[in-house]
Amino acid sequence: MKTLRALFGVAVIAAALYVGWSVAPPYFRNYQLQDSMETAARFSAVDPRLTEEDIRQKVYKEAQQIGVLIDAEQINVSRVGNEVVIWADYNVHIDLPFRPLNLDFHPATKNKKL
Repeated sequence: MKTLRALFGVAVIAAALYVGWSVAPPYFRNYQLQDSMETAARFSAVDPRLTEEDIRQKVYKEAQQIGVLIDAEQINVSRVGNEVVIWADYNVHIDLPFRPLNLDFHPATKNKKL
């Protein structure tokens, strides 16, 4: 009985590690995208020459470098005066052995010129 419980415990730990290994990278990439959006908003607020499309393309290029599978149309930029707002909605599909998983992400930032 001890051997069976030990094998079950090892199986549960292995399954948890596998799920963690599969789920952690999308969360890390989302964190990186959020950080690049904040940086873009911060620098765009002080440069009035940048249009909304320029900001969108900048964030899109960063997302591609990070490895986030997102279309440029999914990145929304609003610029009103000195305020720059950037947000995006996207999801990541993960195929787990017993149940597929869809993760929805909604990174957003808002920055005003100081």
